Amino acid sequence: MKETSKTFYEAGLCYIRYSFTMVLLGAFMFSPHAAVQASGEPDMNLVANFSEHLGTFETELTKMCLATDRIVKGYANGESIEDSSKAWVDTWESVGVHGVIEVKAPYLYPPVWIGFYGMKGVADKKGSAEEMYAIGENTKAALWQGLGGLRVLADATIGETESHHDHGHDDQQQDANYGGVDPDEEPIEAILANLEAAVDAYAHNEVEKASKIVYVTYMEIFEHLEGDLIEADADLVTTIELEFNAGLPLIFKNGGSVADARAKLAEMTKSLSQAKKFLSKIQSERSSVF
Repeated sequence: MKETSKTFYEAGLCYIRYSFTMVLLGAFMFSPHAAVQASGEPDMNLVANFSEHLGTFETELTKMCLATDRIVKGYANGESIEDSSKAWVDTWESVGVHGVIEVKAPYLYPPVWIGFYGMKGVADKKGSAEEMYAIGENTKAALWQGLGGLRVLADATIGETESHHDHGHDDQQQDANYGGVDPDEEPIEAILANLEAAVDAYAHNEVEKASKIVYVTYMEIFEHLEGDLIEADADLVTTIELEFNAGLPLIFKNGGSVADARAKLAEMTKSLSQAKKFLSKIQSERSSVF
C-alpha cells in the first residue's frame, strides 16, 4: 500500500472510531429488498431477518463505494459533483442496507452522512483533490463500519427485533424534553425546541449533551414524519436528514463557533418551517376526507 493511501486510510479509521464513540455517547434500487419503502418507513421484515441478507448488503455497499469514487474522481478531473452527489443520495436512500443500519445499528448511521457532507464541503470551499480523496475514504470506511456492526449483531444472535420507534435511547430522553411541547401534537415545535437546547448546551461547552439531543430528536421525532414529507418534497427530507446527521453534529465535533452553530440552526429552522407547512396541508386534506 502506498504511504499516502495508508495515511488516508488510517485517518479514515480514526475518524470513524471517533464518530462511533461520539454517537454512542450521545432512484437506484440495487437490492430487491430495499429496507426503506415508498412511505419512508423501513421494511421491518427485512430488518428482522437482516442476518440472511448480509451478502446482498455487501454488494450494495460495494456499489455505494463506487458511487463515492465517482464523486472523488470527478472532482479531481475538475468536474461538477452535483449530478454524482444526487446519484449518491438516491442510491443510499434506496439500498436495503440503509434502513437496516438505521434501525439495528443507529450509532453507525450518522458517520455515513457525515462523510457525504464532508465531500460536499470540500467542493463548496474548492478544496484540494487530496482533501476530497481523504473524505471519500472516510465515507467508504463509514459504510463498511455499518456492515461490520450488522455482522457483530448477527454473530451475537440478537434475539427479539427492536421496535423501529425504540432504538434503546430511553436514557437519553432526559436530555431531550422538547421544551415542554408535546411532540405528538406539535412535532416541528418540539424539534425546534430541542435544537435550540442543543445549541445552548454547546454554547456552555456541553458537547456530548448537545450531540445526544440532536441525535435523539432525529430518531424520536423527525424520523416519524419522513413518510408524509417524502411524498410532499423528498429533496427537503434529504436536506433536513443531512443537517441532523451531519450538519449540526459536525459543527459540534469540529469545535466550530457558537455563531456557526446558530447559523446552522437558522438554516434548519427554515427547512423545518417548510416541513411544517407541508404537514399542516397534509393534515388538513386528511381531515376534509374524514
